[in-house]
Order: sequence, then C-alpha cells, then structure tokens
Amino acid sequence: MHKNKDQVLKKHNAELKIQVAEKVRQLKIETALERVRVVAMRMKQPDDMLKICKTISQQLKKLGVKEIRNIQTAIFYEHRGTYMNYQYYAKHNKTFITDTIYTDHKVALDFAAQMLKGKGKFYITHIRGKKVKDWIAYQKKTNVFIDKYLYTASSLNYYWYSLGPVALGISTYFPLTEEEENLFKRFLTVFELAYRRYLDIEQAEAQAREAKIEAALERIRARALAMHNSEELIDVAKVLREQMGLLGQPELETSAVHLYEEDTENILSWRAFRLGTDTKSKISYGHMAIPKKSCAVVNEMMTKFYGKSNEYTIDVSGVKQKEWYKVLFKIAPDVFNAMKKNNSIKEKRFYHFSKFSGGALLMVASQQPSEETIYLQKRAAKVFDLAYHRFLDLQKAEAQAREAQIEAALERVRSRTMGMQKSEELKEVIQVVYEQFGHLNIKIEHTGFVMDYKARDDHHLWIADPLGVPSQVTIPYFDSVYYNRFNEAKEKGENFFAINLTFDEKNKFYQKLFEYVPGLPEESKKFYFNCPGLAASTVLLDNVGLYIENFSGIPYSDEENATLMRFGKVFQQTYTRFLDLKKAEAQAREARIEASLERVRASAMAMHHSDELSNVLTILFEQFDVLGIRPVDTHLDLFDWEKNTFNYRATGKEGARVIA
Repeated sequence: MHKNKDQVLKKHNAELKIQVAEKVRQLKIETALERVRVVAMRMKQPDDMLKICKTISQQLKKLGVKEIRNIQTAIFYEHRGTYMNYQYYAKHNKTFITDTIYTDHKVALDFAAQMLKGKGKFYITHIRGKKVKDWIAYQKKTNVFIDKYLYTASSLNYYWYSLGPVALGISTYFPLTEEEENLFKRFLTVFELAYRRYLDIEQAEAQAREAKIEAALERIRARALAMHNSEELIDVAKVLREQMGLLGQPELETSAVHLYEEDTENILSWRAFRLGTDTKSKISYGHMAIPKKSCAVVNEMMTKFYGKSNEYTIDVSGVKQKEWYKVLFKIAPDVFNAMKKNNSIKEKRFYHFSKFSGGALLMVASQQPSEETIYLQKRAAKVFDLAYHRFLDLQKAEAQAREAQIEAALERVRSRTMGMQKSEELKEVIQVVYEQFGHLNIKIEHTGFVMDYKARDDHHLWIADPLGVPSQVTIPYFDSVYYNRFNEAKEKGENFFAINLTFDEKNKFYQKLFEYVPGLPEESKKFYFNCPGLAASTVLLDNVGLYIENFSGIPYSDEENATLMRFGKVFQQTYTRFLDLKKAEAQAREARIEASLERVRASAMAMHHSDELSNVLTILFEQFDVLGIRPVDTHLDLFDWEKNTFNYRATGKEGARVIA
C-alpha cells in the first residue's frame, strides 16, 4: 500500500515538475516577447526594424532554437515588384537592408504570391543538397548578402508568415521542429506591434519629408517669381541645385535647365554643378549654348525631348561620351577642365531629364539616379514650368523695354539731325550716336560716318572718339584687311559687314592709318597699339556708311548688329538733312556773294568823279569781310601805258592810300 502511495507521489511530483517547467518556459517565452515588445515601442526610425530582427534572433536562441541563419522581414511594394528586406544574420552578427526583387526567380515569386494573399498565410520551403549551391549562384546575381556558411550547409530552410503587406521570416541551416515553428509564430504578435510602429514612423517621416520637399520646391518657386530679368534664370538653376542637394541626393553632380525652343541653332543651358559627393566642395554656375547638330548625345537630347516620354535617361559613355566631351570643351571649358581635374573624365555618366513646357530639367550623376531623385526632379520640373512662363514673360517685357530704349535712342539721333542748322553740326550728330550706343550698353569705343563712299576711293569720315581723333578726317585707301573688306562689300553691294582684327593685324592697320590723322596725341596712339584687338561692324546705305568699333576684339552680337542697322537707316535721314543744309548753305553763300557784288556795283555806278574810286575800294574791302574773306587791304592799279605810269589806290586796315 505504501508502495502505491510512493508511486502516486512520484507521478504527481513528475507532473508538477513538468507543469513548473512549462510555466517557467512560458514565462521565459513571455519575457522574450516582452523584450521584443520593448524594442518595438522604442523604435524611432524605420531602420530600427533591424533591432527587432536581432532581438527576435537572440531571444529564440535563448529559448533553445539552434542553427538560426537569419531573421528577416519583407515589406512589399507590389507596383515595383520588390520588398524591403530588413535582415539580421546571427552567425555573422550583421544587419542589412536591401530592396529585393521578387519577380526574377520561381522560389521568390511563389513566396511573394503566398504572402500577398493576406494575413495568416505562410510559406515554407526547404532547399537541400546541390540546390543550395544553385541558390547561392542565383543570389550572387542579386543585391543580397552572400552567406559563406551556406557553402558547407546541407540545407537551407525558409519559414515565412504573412501579416498582410508585411511578412516575418526565419531561415535556418537545419529544419525547425514543430515546437520551434510554433514558438516562432508566437513572435508574430509582437512583430505586428513593431510593424504598426514602423508604419507610424514611416508616415511621420514621409510627412516630414513631404514638408521638406514642399519647402524646397517653394524656394525654387519663390526664386522663379522673384526674377526681374531673364538672365536670373541662372539663379533659379542655382537654387534648384542647392535644394536638390539639401534633399539628400548624393549621386547628383549637376542640375541644369535646358531650353530647346528659344534659339533655332542652340539648346540654351543654365547649369549649377559640383563634382563629387563632397558637400563642402564649391558649386559652379554658368550658361552655355549647345549647338543642336553637334554630336550624338545632343541629337539624342533633341529626339527624346520631342518624344512622348516626360522622363528619360541618356547613357553617356564610350565613343558617344568622347564626342560629347569635345563639344563640351569648346562651349564650356570650365566644366570640362573641372571634370578632368577631378579624374572623372572617363567615367560613365547618366543624364536624366524631366520635361516642362519648352524645356527640361537635367541631372547628371555617375550612377543611375534613384527613384526618389527622379521623383524629386519630376516635381521640381512642374514647379519650374512656372519659372519658364515667368522667363517668357520677362523676355517679352525685356524685348518691349529694349525696343523702347532703342526707339528713344533713335529719336534722340533723329531730333538732333532735324535740329541741325549748319552742315558742320554733323560732328554733334555723330557724338549723339556714340552716346546712344553707350546708353544701350553696346560696347563702343569709336564710331563714325563714311561719307559718299560709293563716289569716292578714299574715306571721308566724321568721327566720335574720346581719344583726340579729329572730328573730320580723310583717309586715302591703303592695302589692309579692313579697307579691302570695305571695298569688297562696296563692290558686291552688301549692306553690312563685320571684321575682327587680331593684335598684330590691328597694329599694322593703325601704323599706316595714323599717318593720315593729324594731331593725334602720343598717349592715344599708345592706347590703340596696346589694345588686344579690333572688332568692327559697318552698315552701308545708299550713300553713307555707319561703323562702330571696340578694342577688346569681341565681335558684336547679331542683336547689336541689328541695332546698328537701325541707326544706319536713321542716319540716312541725317545724310539727307546734311545735303539739304549743304545745298542751302551754298545757295545762301551765293546770295551773299551776289549781294556783296551788287553793293560794289552800285557804289561804282554812283561815282561822279574819279576821286570817289577810293570809296568803291572801301566797300569792296568791307564786302570781302562780310563774306568771311579777311584781306589785309584791297587795291586798284590804273596803268597809263603811253606815259608809262600807274596810279595805285588801296583801302584796308591802314586806311585809304593813293600813290601816283
């Protein structure tokens, strides 16, 4: 009987121990779950999901689960065919975050399909023997961590459990027992808490990020609206580059604005660039005109811009890159030299464009731009569309203001022309022309009229020059680049020509020219000889020419030459006025001469005796003075050839004198 009692007691104690052990085990499990729960509640950023994976791995190990390879999560993005994979590898004690593609392998595709069916679904697969090595070979083609322990493992086992858009998984080197599987499932509840925390953090970060993006876009928008002239587009490009940098786009080197329809021959580009990812390195800014038919890269830019896609990337490498860099060196040597200095001249580049009406935003990077970077530029392009319309409005306003300035300048020339009272006032007209070019910000250091050029072989000039050149000078033809081109234009009937003399050509020309310029100070000659070059534009009208010159050797632009043509047409009116005045002056002179002759004639006819001849001489002397002839005296000699005598009568400053 005692024996039976002992057996019952032993059985009871054994059951009690089992119950206690189970309670202890459950307590350990709850403690493990609580530790994961605490880590979950302390999450402050999405990357803290790695701490969840590590904590789960550590707690499972404490609970007796052996041969854990990794704990990982999968947050699915179906539209991309990827999942964000947070992983902790136990034996390596390493964490990784990878954006993993699940559409390129049957196992990955089956796993994703099962998980996306919804909460409560699970996916288990066992990869054994040779297939483990096949799996490693596949993984090497992806961006995942390659686990060296797999090379000696006999199997690789995946256990995934879905919570809807997210899944929690464990992989092991040996299959889990049923008890271990159930234990792992218990961590799903606390992981779900971590995921909700993850979503909250992600949402908060997204909102903060959106606020930051909006602030950046607002700065671009504000700078665009603050533009007062179209040249400030470079400042908008500068703000664009700064804001894209502040939004954390490490691959970004250059931000640029391309306009495709403002110029028939060129793509107009405003750029802001920094080579490399060092945020302390200086950003450079500039503007360039890219010839539309210069190379394959530019042709591709044009083709893509006029294509259907609003977002496109051009791969710039190899022969195509070398050809493009030759063009770039010509139009923007600063960019090319900076790239060369930074040893990035041979590296492959990605040019990503985001279109807006009339142009595109461009980013240049050494790696394929991320989706977020493309998304940011796409949004910036929508904002920049506002800047472009502002640019067009300013261009129109500037053109109207410029036209008003030109018309005002022409009117001043016209008014001074119509105000001429004497032909010699032409020197004042050319001075007004000189001043008006200056008011229009056209670099001018010398200008002149070429009078009656078709009827003359020499150059009769009326000049405005601040260095002491006479206002009127005549230069005979001599062999020179300048005058030979002038004569060629005259012979061909051209109405315009431009020249650009080098330093040596300019000095050879002036060496001969100064022989015909009297009184030019030596200091002025020294200035002309020391100038770097000579750029001149000449408009040839029916009878006269108008030319402008600068001594920097920088040719005048098409717009400046067009303005010169308009001044030339106004000067044609000046020339007509000049001829009218010359004719009127000649007529007035003739009238004064006739009047003077008539006075002398009347005095002579009024004589009553020979003694009054002195009075006639006095009137003759006075009339010469009236006509601007300044004689010392006038005299009359009367010869008596028979008596061989003469009678001398004189009147002048010394009075009347008679000598017999």
